[in-house]
Amino acid sequence: MKKLILLLLLCLSFLCRASVAQYSVTSEVEHKKTTLKYALVPNYPPISYVSDRGDTLSVFDKALDGFARAGNYELEQKKASDYKNLLQLIRRGNVDIVVGDYFDAEREFYEAFIYPAVLNNPIHVLALPQNIDKIQTLDDLKNLRGVYAQTEFLSNYMINNFKRYGIKSVETPLKAYEMLFVGEADYVIGSYYYNYIQTLLSGLKNSIAFSKGALWNMPLFIGVSKASLNAKRIKGHLEKYVVRDIFKNDLEQALKEYVSQIEVQSQSIVPPMFVKSQGADDITPADEKGLK
Repeated sequence: MKKLILLLLLCLSFLCRASVAQYSVTSEVEHKKTTLKYALVPNYPPISYVSDRGDTLSVFDKALDGFARAGNYELEQKKASDYKNLLQLIRRGNVDIVVGDYFDAEREFYEAFIYPAVLNNPIHVLALPQNIDKIQTLDDLKNLRGVYAQTEFLSNYMINNFKRYGIKSVETPLKAYEMLFVGEADYVIGSYYYNYIQTLLSGLKNSIAFSKGALWNMPLFIGVSKASLNAKRIKGHLEKYVVRDIFKNDLEQALKEYVSQIEVQSQSIVPPMFVKSQGADDITPADEKGLK
């Protein structure tokens, strides 16, 4: 009888050790995080912007952090020098996802777009307050002079539409705004969020009017690189997470906070007084000419 009890105790001890060992292995696997390499469209506020410390930040940061916690991922940001470089990173699988990209049928060969879109970046018209009511529909663009900034991150579809209406590109948003004030353009066209931030930073927000409605919608997506080793898993997780209220709320809150921050910072910015130099075609802010 004693031998039987001893044998039972030995078996029970073996089973307990095996159970503990199995739990240790399982726990280690469950808690080991997968690295999620992501990239942002470079220098396109508020989608991405550079902080005072030189870090690349985004209004998607909080939402991405929440996704990483839910999916047991470790985030690692890969910086793209420009949009062409960003596409190379996606194509080669150097990043797992790109945040805030536009749909393009050609890129579906190497990029899986997550539906629904995570943010709409609508196209609006900007004009001097006395002229903004002249543009109500797309047809109104045909007989007016329009410009947009080359620094805008736009879809190929949108750029082709701009060409159809004879809208010309200029180097920067400030250059585009100058042309409004000196009568060289009737309107500026571009994405709402980007131009809202740029008018604030240039001190012109109260001097330029935005159209009440959008002429086009430009949905922004999260794209998964098909060359990523974890593409299937990441895609499945993202499709479930981006429709959750927590993702939408985190993104909405971050967007509001960033815009509010820029609104406060811009209060001390003095608007430029644009003048047309005599006998020259270039338009220069008055303060750069030493005028008071």
